[in-house]
Amino acid sequence: MLNVAFGGTLHQDTSYIENANLSHMQQDQATQATHEIQVEKASRLRTILGSTAHVNSFHHQAVDKLGTGLKITATAPDGVVEAIEKEGAPFVVGVQWHPELIAERDASMQHLFREFVKNAELGALKQFYNVPANFKRKAILR
Repeated sequence: MLNVAFGGTLHQDTSYIENANLSHMQQDQATQATHEIQVEKASRLRTILGSTAHVNSFHHQAVDKLGTGLKITATAPDGVVEAIEKEGAPFVVGVQWHPELIAERDASMQHLFREFVKNAELGALKQFYNVPANFKRKAILR
């Protein structure tokens, strides 16, 4: 097991996880979603993707134990962790799939990228320009 951000650990190979019966290293084209994920209710990802999403899968490792301040926000049907978030952080979302490869066909993945860019822009404005709150609100509404 590897040490990951905030002190968590990884399963080195999903084939050794009890009950992990999906192929998380898909054989289909990279642009093809091959399995569904369930997204947790109280998560940023839920507001972006909804309760479920179809994702591609190219990983042999997976989260085993969460690091400090992290929470699981999506899982595959076999229980393998597919997304995590940092509680209380403006926008810290980690996903186990490749949304950039399926965004052309999947509007929810496009929405994920828009949210990422919007939050990066707001973070930059706050950090470098100490912009007043009303300006940030206008940027969010566009």
